[in-house]
This record gives sequence, structure tokens and C-alpha cells, in this order.
Amino acid sequence: LTAPVMTNQQGQFQFYGLDLGHDYTFTPNNNQNPLNGVTTFDMVLMTRHILNVQKLDSPYKIIAADVNHSGSVTTADIVELRKLVLQIIPEFSNNTSWRFVDKDYVFPDPENPFAEEFPEFFNINNLASDVNNVDFVAVKVGDVNMSAVTHNLNGDDTESRTYGQELSFVVDNRELAAGETVEVPFMAKDFVNMQGFQLALQFDTDALELMDIAKGELPNLEDGNFGLTMVDEGIITMSWDNTKNTLLNDNTTVFTLVFKANSNTSLQKALTISTRTMPAEAYRYEGNGYTMLDLGLQFNNAVQTETEFELFQNNPNPFRDVTVIGFNLPRADKATLTVFDLSGKVLTTISENFEAGYNEIELSQSQLGSSGVLLYKLETTDYTATRRMVRL
Repeated sequence: LTAPVMTNQQGQFQFYGLDLGHDYTFTPNNNQNPLNGVTTFDMVLMTRHILNVQKLDSPYKIIAADVNHSGSVTTADIVELRKLVLQIIPEFSNNTSWRFVDKDYVFPDPENPFAEEFPEFFNINNLASDVNNVDFVAVKVGDVNMSAVTHNLNGDDTESRTYGQELSFVVDNRELAAGETVEVPFMAKDFVNMQGFQLALQFDTDALELMDIAKGELPNLEDGNFGLTMVDEGIITMSWDNTKNTLLNDNTTVFTLVFKANSNTSLQKALTISTRTMPAEAYRYEGNGYTMLDLGLQFNNAVQTETEFELFQNNPNPFRDVTVIGFNLPRADKATLTVFDLSGKVLTTISENFEAGYNEIELSQSQLGSSGVLLYKLETTDYTATRRMVRL
């Protein structure tokens, strides 16, 4: 007998109709939304643990750091986690998104939870009556600072957060002519005591074509710190960390992107930081703790222009569980998003009031149902746009 049961929002579960006198094994499993709670900050903490600078302070955090399920925490775990954050890989190669440890299990050596095989199941032999103590500790793989959304483990949540303080990269705005090749340095500003950051740069693929990426003065910056799997969609992901506090003088080049202009445009119009793909954030070490910063883009010689209406391609695309649709509004307005299949059947409709500028709507599998090629249409008072997406 094998019978799967879903937990409720609080993680509670119940099996009915089990025959008495039989043996049963309960094995939790969740392999959805591997990026839940996972950022470059987890790599910062994992590196400090590996180098004995600051050890992870619980066996569950150490289990979370064992990304490749090898029974140890090494730089190989960081390499794989970075590939996930950069969205080079869609899931862990040899691990599930979550692991579950019998709540009553006592680790003989909490500093080495792999000293013996810990139970990830619960056995009941010769069931005689109701059992109410089958409990597990859920461990989100890769999330060593325990920031994962835990009220819904079905992959319907993505992180959205701001910290109130910002670090900016500075770009000199300039006009570009079609056919021109331009080097775009991203320069430091207030880059003091930094130990890591991550961001997704978005460029207008109708206006720009990425030709090259060049390293600047940022230490430990390698090709592996960039993700180009979504470059055809105009997305460049980036994840960097360093074990030492890093200082860059203002206007120092952090890295450079080389573009070819396919049409007349300006850098201010064609470049932005997208939070649809990952949180844009940075980590400053001060005293005995970290200050979390939002990461932004600042243009020198910026021109004040009204935001144009634009409906972006959903991300990720194709998708299985969750996708995000972003759009720009020139002013605050009511917008209606409608998703329908190729036959014209409406699958879901979302209508809300939105602020001027960038907004986004998250869609989950429970809202859509259908798979295959779908269409989504955004309507406002003055504008309408439609795009295609694919649900696996």
C-alpha cells in the first residue's frame, strides 16, 4: 500500500482507514520551488562555515548547506548553489528541495549531523491505535539563514522583499545609434565592507545585443558569477561573494557589459534591474553583523521621461509551478490580466489597481490548470498587449 497525502498550510497531515496490525513507513517529500529562501547570502554564510570563520549553529543549517547531498559541506556545494541562483540549473542535481528529519531524533554530534545516517522517515510497527506524534523538522536545502517561505510549500510563493537601504551601481547614460558597439562600465558607489550581492540585469532585446562581459576591479569575479541562460530574453543574472570585506572607491569599474545597438536608444531606456528573476540585494558586514541592502541602478546624466506602457515576457518561461508577469504603467491605473488557451477559453482573470512604473503579477499552477501554449493579455484604460507563454 502506497498512499500520498498532502499536508495543510500548517504542515499537518492525517491518514485515514489504516488497517491495525500492519507496519507503516511515513516518508515526507517536497521537491518544488528549489529557489525558495535561497540567495547569494546563503553562500556567504556557507563560505564562513567552511573556512571556520563562523560555523553554522545548528545541525539543520548544516544539512541545508549540503546542497549536493554528499554528507559534507564543501565549496562544491557553493558552486552548485550559485548555478541554481543564477538559474543555470533548474533544480539540485542530487538533492530534493526539502529534506525532513524525524523531530525526535537527537544528533550525537550536532556539529556533524552526518556522523550517522539520520532518519528521514518514521516507522510504526504493528499499528495498534491512533498515533499523534509523527512529526518532522523541514529543512530547506540551500537556505542556511532560514528565510524560506514555509506557509506554502507547494511552490506558489516567490520572495519579494525590500530592506529600506540601497546600494547602487552607476552607469553613464548616453544616446546610442543603430549599429554602434558600446562598452558600458558599471561603477561602484558607496561600495564599502561588501561581502556579496546578486542581481538580474534586464536589457531591451529589440534595442541591444550582448556581445561580451569584461571583469573590472571587483576581486574574485569570474565567468561563473554570471548566468546567461536567459540572455535571449534580455536577462543577465549575477551572483558574487567574498570572504573579506571589499572596498571599491567611487567610480571604480565593477564590471563592463559590451552591447551592439540594434536601434537608436539610450542606456537609460534600455537597461534596468529586474526583480522578476531574483531579489536584487547586497550584503555589508559591519561590526558583528550584516546589513542587507537593496541593489539599484543609477544613471549619470539621466533624462526624466515618462514610463512607457510595456508588457514583459513571463519569467520563467516555460514554467511548471509558478511564473511572474511584469509590466510597466505610465501612470497609476486599473489593469486586468486575462490568461486563456489557444481555443479562447479563459483560465483566470486578475483585475487590480496598480501604481505607475513597474508592477508584476504572480501566477500559479492552481490558477491555470491547463498546460501547453497559453496567451496572456493585459488591459488598462488606454493600452492593451498580449503575449504567449508555455506551461509544462
